Amino acid sequence: MVAISVLSPSPRVEKLDSTTPDDLLAFGKAFCAQASRTVDKLQHAGDLWLLSADDASTLMDAVMESFRIQDQNVHHRLYVCSAAQPARMIRSPSQKTTVVNVTPGSARLDATGLKVTHVVSQSDVVKLLYDSRACLGGALSSTVEELELDVGAALTVQASTPALVAFGFMARDHTSSLGLVEDGRLVGSLSASDLRGLAAEDFPLLLLPAAVFAAKRALGPAVAVSLISTLEEVLAALVGHAIHRVYVTNAKGAPVSIITLTDVLRLVTKA
Repeated sequence: MVAISVLSPSPRVEKLDSTTPDDLLAFGKAFCAQASRTVDKLQHAGDLWLLSADDASTLMDAVMESFRIQDQNVHHRLYVCSAAQPARMIRSPSQKTTVVNVTPGSARLDATGLKVTHVVSQSDVVKLLYDSRACLGGALSSTVEELELDVGAALTVQASTPALVAFGFMARDHTSSLGLVEDGRLVGSLSASDLRGLAAEDFPLLLLPAAVFAAKRALGPAVAVSLISTLEEVLAALVGHAIHRVYVTNAKGAPVSIITLTDVLRLVTKA
């Protein structure tokens, strides 16, 4: 089990003291004005992994090779494409999954000759796994502790931490979520996706305590399981709430770990 890590906001609070709601409103207006920018101006460097719609790839091929699920840095979605220019493509070792390395500026259809037909995400695969859970047999009744799903670190901040500080921690530490704790108990969660749809006039809300920000934005509660929860219960929580992670809490409600979609897919694809 990995102990939780509570992040102290004090270094950032000093900088926050000089930030006003008007400052954030002005920044929000400037940021939202970028909505008119085209996607090719916003993309970042990296590989884009695609599966040719004409290939006879299995779902396991997609998860293992395109998601790269057993690697440290995984992909969370897969773009299924028609192959208009096969000569531009690099075949994978299995000769089933098509991989295309797209660099900034070359991701346009006329440059790659690819047409996206579908998008497959980790959420889609875990939902299919849950719908077909009978194939998991006895593993369904195994507990979080027995399956060693309790090894992921649960990063947390105090619920009173300003939301802007909490999101700052996420950016600094390259993490997509933080648990919110009060008196040691898990009371909420923030994720990077909670910033989606934030209008310019909502930016001053970032000065509020993270728990208040979550309430103002009507964000759902943190979903938790326990060390004795079964794999079936974990899958049901992830799929039923359409979320990317569940926290593992102890008898006192304190977060001790976290389980992500990636953790589940690593478990079921582990040799």
